Amino acid sequence: MRGQRRQRVLVREGQDARGYILDQVTPRMAVAPDAVGTSFGALHSVLLALRHPSRVSGFIGMSGAYDVQRWLDGYFDNSVYFTNPFAFLPGLIDPAYLDPLKKMQKKVIQREKGGDPRLDVWPGWSHDWHFRKDMMRRYV
Repeated sequence: MRGQRRQRVLVREGQDARGYILDQVTPRMAVAPDAVGTSFGALHSVLLALRHPSRVSGFIGMSGAYDVQRWLDGYFDNSVYFTNPFAFLPGLIDPAYLDPLKKMQKKVIQREKGGDPRLDVWPGWSHDWHFRKDMMRRYV
């Protein structure tokens, strides 16, 4: 029971952060931002774009893991379902979500056609802020 209580707290904390971004940050921006994150923040940037596609113009997730169930020790409720893109995306049919996501997809396809898609292997790479800062400077 104690582990499940902790898992519920972690899910709520993620919801609180999303609420702050949507209620306090994005309304003050002149244009819809891209949601960008690394590691666990990559998951949250992707979720922000998937859940609120009219509030962001796109997303970048670096070094992210998107299946949250492996961290929740079997705990599952609606919050977990909607925090796992692999669970909720297959059933998504609402045009209010799908249409903006399709526009994001077109933007990505257009960028890829004119861009230089590649795999960069970073020497000495580590799951560490030093490398993430360098990656952000280079790609964002």
